[in-house]
Amino acid sequence: MEEQWLSFVQDKWWVIALAAVAVFVIIKIVRTALKWAVVIIIAAGLLLYGANYKELVEDISGTVASYAKEEAFEAMKKESDQAEVTQDEEGNFIVTSPNFRVQGSLDSDEVDITFREQTFTVKRNEIVNVFIEQARQGN
Repeated sequence: MEEQWLSFVQDKWWVIALAAVAVFVIIKIVRTALKWAVVIIIAAGLLLYGANYKELVEDISGTVASYAKEEAFEAMKKESDQAEVTQDEEGNFIVTSPNFRVQGSLDSDEVDITFREQTFTVKRNEIVNVFIEQARQGN
Protein backbone atom coordinates (compact mmCIF):
# COMPACT_ATOMS: atom_id res chain seq x y z
CA MET A 1 0.00 0.00 0.00
CA GLU A 2 2.83 2.37 0.86
CA GLU A 3 4.50 1.63 -2.48
CA GLN A 4 1.27 2.52 -4.27
CA TRP A 5 1.15 5.94 -2.59
CA LEU A 6 4.84 6.61 -3.27
CA SER A 7 4.31 5.77 -6.92
CA PHE A 8 1.26 8.01 -7.04
CA VAL A 9 3.12 10.94 -5.46
CA GLN A 10 6.09 10.52 -7.82
CA ASP A 11 4.00 10.19 -10.98
CA LYS A 12 1.15 12.60 -10.19
CA TRP A 13 2.79 15.26 -8.01
CA TRP A 14 1.21 17.94 -10.16
CA VAL A 15 -2.29 16.74 -9.22
CA ILE A 16 -1.40 17.04 -5.55
CA ALA A 17 0.07 20.51 -6.08
CA LEU A 18 -3.02 21.63 -8.00
CA ALA A 19 -5.27 20.34 -5.21
CA ALA A 20 -3.17 22.14 -2.59
CA VAL A 21 -3.40 25.43 -4.51
CA ALA A 22 -7.17 24.99 -4.91
CA VAL A 23 -7.57 24.34 -1.17
CA PHE A 24 -5.44 27.38 -0.31
CA VAL A 25 -7.45 29.66 -2.63
CA ILE A 26 -10.76 28.35 -1.30
CA ILE A 27 -9.70 28.86 2.32
CA LYS A 28 -8.56 32.43 1.60
CA ILE A 29 -11.57 33.49 -0.48
CA VAL A 30 -14.59 31.66 0.92
CA ARG A 31 -15.46 32.43 4.53
CA THR A 32 -18.36 30.10 5.23
CA ALA A 33 -18.92 26.49 6.10
CA LEU A 34 -19.13 25.88 2.35
CA LYS A 35 -15.36 26.22 2.08
CA TRP A 36 -14.84 23.24 4.38
CA ALA A 37 -17.24 21.16 2.31
CA VAL A 38 -15.26 21.99 -0.84
CA VAL A 39 -11.97 21.24 0.93
CA ILE A 40 -13.32 17.85 2.06
CA ILE A 41 -14.54 17.07 -1.46
CA ILE A 42 -11.11 17.90 -2.95
CA ALA A 43 -9.33 15.79 -0.32
CA ALA A 44 -11.72 12.86 -0.88
CA GLY A 45 -11.26 13.08 -4.64
CA LEU A 46 -7.50 13.09 -4.25
CA LEU A 47 -7.62 10.08 -1.92
CA LEU A 48 -9.88 8.11 -4.27
CA TYR A 49 -7.71 8.91 -7.28
CA GLY A 50 -4.58 7.85 -5.39
CA ALA A 51 -6.21 4.68 -4.07
CA ASN A 52 -7.21 3.60 -7.59
CA TYR A 53 -3.86 4.50 -9.12
CA LYS A 54 -2.43 1.00 -8.69
CA GLU A 55 -5.27 -0.54 -10.70
CA LEU A 56 -4.71 1.95 -13.51
CA VAL A 57 -1.01 1.06 -13.67
CA GLU A 58 -1.77 -2.69 -13.56
CA ASP A 59 -4.30 -2.36 -16.40
CA ILE A 60 -1.79 -0.54 -18.54
CA SER A 61 1.01 -3.01 -17.79
CA GLY A 62 -1.29 -5.95 -18.61
CA THR A 63 -2.12 -4.41 -21.97
CA VAL A 64 1.55 -3.83 -22.73
CA ALA A 65 2.48 -7.41 -21.76
CA SER A 66 -0.27 -8.82 -23.97
CA TYR A 67 0.89 -6.71 -26.92
CA ALA A 68 4.50 -7.81 -26.36
CA LYS A 69 3.51 -11.49 -26.44
CA GLU A 70 1.56 -11.04 -29.67
CA GLU A 71 4.47 -9.18 -31.22
CA ALA A 72 6.88 -11.88 -30.07
CA PHE A 73 4.78 -14.69 -31.57
CA GLU A 74 4.59 -12.88 -34.91
CA ALA A 75 8.35 -12.34 -34.94
CA MET A 76 8.92 -16.00 -33.98
CA LYS A 77 7.11 -17.09 -37.13
CA LYS A 78 9.50 -15.00 -39.22
CA GLU A 79 12.67 -16.20 -37.46
CA SER A 80 11.90 -19.89 -37.19
CA ASP A 81 14.14 -20.77 -40.15
CA GLN A 82 17.14 -19.07 -38.44
CA ALA A 83 16.70 -20.82 -35.10
CA GLU A 84 19.17 -23.30 -33.61
CA VAL A 85 18.43 -25.80 -30.87
CA THR A 86 20.57 -27.38 -28.16
CA GLN A 87 19.28 -30.18 -25.96
CA ASP A 88 20.73 -32.08 -23.01
CA GLU A 89 20.21 -35.69 -21.89
CA GLU A 90 17.48 -34.71 -19.41
CA GLY A 91 15.19 -33.31 -22.11
CA ASN A 92 15.89 -29.63 -21.47
CA PHE A 93 16.28 -27.54 -24.60
CA ILE A 94 17.25 -24.02 -25.62
CA VAL A 95 16.26 -22.62 -28.99
CA THR A 96 18.00 -19.43 -30.06
CA SER A 97 17.48 -17.10 -32.98
CA PRO A 98 18.61 -13.53 -33.61
CA ASN A 99 15.92 -12.05 -31.32
CA PHE A 100 14.70 -14.99 -29.24
CA ARG A 101 15.69 -17.51 -26.66
CA VAL A 102 13.14 -20.23 -25.92
CA GLN A 103 13.99 -22.44 -22.98
CA GLY A 104 12.03 -25.38 -21.64
CA SER A 105 11.73 -29.08 -21.09
CA LEU A 106 10.22 -31.73 -23.35
CA ASP A 107 7.91 -32.96 -20.58
CA SER A 108 6.63 -29.46 -19.69
CA ASP A 109 3.76 -27.60 -21.31
CA GLU A 110 5.35 -24.20 -20.51
CA VAL A 111 8.42 -22.47 -21.92
CA ASP A 112 10.35 -19.32 -21.04
CA ILE A 113 10.65 -16.92 -23.96
CA THR A 114 13.15 -14.09 -23.91
CA PHE A 115 12.34 -11.37 -26.45
CA ARG A 116 13.82 -7.87 -26.45
CA GLU A 117 15.41 -8.48 -23.04
CA GLN A 118 12.03 -9.41 -21.51
CA THR A 119 11.43 -12.95 -20.31
CA PHE A 120 7.96 -14.36 -19.87
CA THR A 121 6.57 -17.83 -19.33
CA VAL A 122 3.89 -19.05 -21.72
CA LYS A 123 2.05 -22.26 -22.42
CA ARG A 124 3.42 -24.10 -25.40
CA ASN A 125 1.13 -23.27 -28.28
CA GLU A 126 1.21 -24.05 -31.98
CA ILE A 127 3.53 -21.15 -32.79
CA VAL A 128 6.07 -22.13 -30.13
CA ASN A 129 5.96 -25.80 -31.14
CA VAL A 130 6.48 -24.96 -34.83
CA PHE A 131 9.40 -22.68 -33.85
CA ILE A 132 11.01 -25.53 -31.88
CA GLU A 133 10.38 -28.16 -34.57
CA GLN A 134 11.74 -25.99 -37.38
CA ALA A 135 14.86 -25.33 -35.29
CA ARG A 136 15.31 -29.08 -34.85
CA GLN A 137 14.85 -29.73 -38.58
CA GLY A 138 17.39 -27.05 -39.40
CA ASN A 139 20.09 -28.83 -37.35
